[in-house]
Amino acid sequence: AVIEIVSPGNKSGSAPMRTFTEKAVELVMAGVNLFIADLFPPTARDPEGIHPLIWDQFGPCEFTLPPGRDRTLVSYLAGDAKEAAAMGLKYAGCAWIPHKGDFDEPQCKHAIEVFNKAGEVLAKHGLKFYYHTHGYEFQPHGDGTLFDMLVTGTDPKFVSFQMDVTWVVFPGQDPAKLLEKYGSRFELMHMKDLKKGVKGNLSGGTDPNNDVVLGTGQTDWPAVFKAAQAAGVKWYFIEDESSRSVEQIPESLKYLEQVSF
Repeated sequence: AVIEIVSPGNKSGSAPMRTFTEKAVELVMAGVNLFIADLFPPTARDPEGIHPLIWDQFGPCEFTLPPGRDRTLVSYLAGDAKEAAAMGLKYAGCAWIPHKGDFDEPQCKHAIEVFNKAGEVLAKHGLKFYYHTHGYEFQPHGDGTLFDMLVTGTDPKFVSFQMDVTWVVFPGQDPAKLLEKYGSRFELMHMKDLKKGVKGNLSGGTDPNNDVVLGTGQTDWPAVFKAAQAAGVKWYFIEDESSRSVEQIPESLKYLEQVSF
């Protein structure tokens, strides 16, 4: 089975949209159970959401979403804490803080307020809120970064973090040291490797095809896994958004089977 979470990059143009749809069809035709979570509103390229584009490849039966739910069922379940808890979900998270230009202190303070409130509400239903790193949060601030402000300003009882390793490496940070610094605040991890030679920045964006097989990119994975184990990271996910993900993920699994730390 494959769980595919649609990213903004998948909807950024006709070519990536076509690539995503073709990959989904290929997986289904290969007999793979596929679950797609599209948390983003329809665009001009998928006016009724991305699911009908995939559905149309399998026959004439019409695809209709539940009334009033223009994206996916999972996005709305996650938005209803009580219903999400009843479905057995343990976490609900955020992967992007809306901002214009460089991420700054006022935006960070607002995010802290929202995250703490959301985390407190979710906790009443047995859910844990998490924030997924995306690179732009490492703007310099005082003696550290705005990410430091985000971590220290949120309540550990209500807010945890998901480290996306590429989005720590891309802005020039050390994921192992960050894990050592904040320990148990990181409960989840996206394992993603950044192609060697790619120069990063603080934009929070890069070509999805810069995702490469784990162990072949810029990340020191033994150091990351050692620090993650010490920090008590609970959940690990391979994330590969490249057009080669079908070929690369099996190779990443092979790497994980033999890596030592």
